Amino acid sequence: MARAGRPVDTQRTELVLQAVGELVIEKTIAGLSMEGIAKRAGVSKVTLYRRYADLPGLIMAYVNFHTDQALNAAPQLAKPPAPLTDRQALQDHLSAQGYQVLSLITRPDVVLFDNAVSAAQRQYPDIAAALYQAGPAKVLSTLSKNLAEYLTEHHLSIETDAAAQMLFALWKGGFYEELQMTGRMRLSPKALQEHVNSRTGWFLAMLHADS
Repeated sequence: MARAGRPVDTQRTELVLQAVGELVIEKTIAGLSMEGIAKRAGVSKVTLYRRYADLPGLIMAYVNFHTDQALNAAPQLAKPPAPLTDRQALQDHLSAQGYQVLSLITRPDVVLFDNAVSAAQRQYPDIAAALYQAGPAKVLSTLSKNLAEYLTEHHLSIETDAAAQMLFALWKGGFYEELQMTGRMRLSPKALQEHVNSRTGWFLAMLHADS
């Protein structure tokens, strides 16, 4: 009788994505290859190429996986319990989502990964572009969708994409640049949640102050 556990494909996917993160940190983008990832993950090159067409595609899958986890970390994030036209409901939803996103991008391994890709963006523009589309661009797109109905309902004139960019910048303000440059995260999980809550509140107050 087969033992219960995670499906083989899920296990292999996790091993492959784990290998991507480890090898980027260890070897930088310049040392990354499909062959090296396959060897580290314990899968064949045929299996890897069957699932991912090329290295940028694999990088995108890695970042997509973690971004989707952050954006949908809890059922209420995937499907809000109340219409997002209500200010408090929107604030609660954005704060929860912001905390999950910032918890992801401030992880030590993710900071190292992002810095490694940023350092190689001129030499490997396709990989840097894949990272952006699967990470920051996806977060901004999700924020835009969450904000669109609220902005229309309350007759707020700011464009949804501009509002999303403003909110994301507010969330990262005050500590994230220092973290990227020094590796020092000076906010505890509780302080990070309070930071996101206050920045989200400021954001909504600014929207209505300009209306």
